[in-house]
Amino acid sequence: MFEADQSRRLCADDNGNFNTCQELPQNVINQTENPSATPSIHFVQLNEYTQQLARELKADLPIQGLNSAILVRPFEYGGQTNKQSSALSEQLAEYLAGDLRDLGIITSDISLNNNLYRTEAGEIEYSDEQHASLEEFGTGYVMVGKMMKNQHGIILSVKVVELKNGRLVASGNKFLPNMILKNV
Repeated sequence: MFEADQSRRLCADDNGNFNTCQELPQNVINQTENPSATPSIHFVQLNEYTQQLARELKADLPIQGLNSAILVRPFEYGGQTNKQSSALSEQLAEYLAGDLRDLGIITSDISLNNNLYRTEAGEIEYSDEQHASLEEFGTGYVMVGKMMKNQHGIILSVKVVELKNGRLVASGNKFLPNMILKNV
């Protein structure tokens, strides 16, 4: 059998020049981390994710629409009470309220959130007086969301519930990669 002599084999460099293969420097690519998202493939701003989630929620709403406004609550990390709110949870609520309004869904002012609170089990509670106050402002639904962290980012789980009877009217999920969370 004939064996090729590697010293006489020609290789092209980045500029198109041919050299013997042993003369070319070897470029080694070091990849230090395997990102869960890249800007060329995924969204790069938090509000792009909330816009997508708002469209998902709108598609899940009843065909006849809603007869009153939705109160958008700040998101909560799994197992935390409403006293443990973060800047991210407030930002998500603000973006989602605006995105829903942009889609033609009426939302209540975020300041009405003081009329509701969540128990340790995550249930929504309010008194008759608080319910009357919400009805006065035309609020019949509440949107609650949970954030669950994993190694690649945060999973958002959102549901819209009718205040009168606790009926679930819409729900959605969205994943926020760590790349997005670094910019918040």
